[in-house]
Amino acid sequence: MIAAASMAWACAAAPAPAPPPPSGEVTACGSERFTYLIGQPESAIPRSELPPGVRVICATCMVTQDYREDRLNITLSADGKVASLRCG
Repeated sequence: MIAAASMAWACAAAPAPAPPPPSGEVTACGSERFTYLIGQPESAIPRSELPPGVRVICATCMVTQDYREDRLNITLSADGKVASLRCG
């Protein structure tokens, strides 16, 4: 029970993912090229087409907090679908 409460708190404490850029906006990491992936399963991510340094981040994965404007972060939801794209 304590573990379940800890998981709920950890999920609630996570910052909300950034929304995709508005249509037509160009980002430093190229996220606008991949907005069609939002809502798709992880298996739909075209890994061979992703820019260098991209991170695919699962819902419970820990990541470093360093910021790189040119790095694309693809965040997955708990059910394994693409939840958001953001630079950083």
